[in-house]
Amino acid sequence: MSPDHKYYFFSRLASSWDIYWVDARALDLYPILAVSLNDTHLTLSWSTNFPDCALESVPQLGGTWTPVAGITGYSITLPVTADRQFFRLRQ
Repeated sequence: MSPDHKYYFFSRLASSWDIYWVDARALDLYPILAVSLNDTHLTLSWSTNFPDCALESVPQLGGTWTPVAGITGYSITLPVTADRQFFRLRQ
């Protein structure tokens, strides 16, 4: 696979950074949740190619996932809080 077919992204857990990549050809097959963070807000967005996706959240893994309210189109901007929150796209 050539480097042109890879997108790289970074994740920070605790005090270390991890680097991941995804094959660009898979981007049309599966919905990808994009995350943008500034000092006070978190923006979550996804492709319009997946109109049947629902954004869900849960405060603790293993809990019950619930729909996120307030979504406009294919994105939402939320205030950053001290509370832990996990997000997923469900088809």
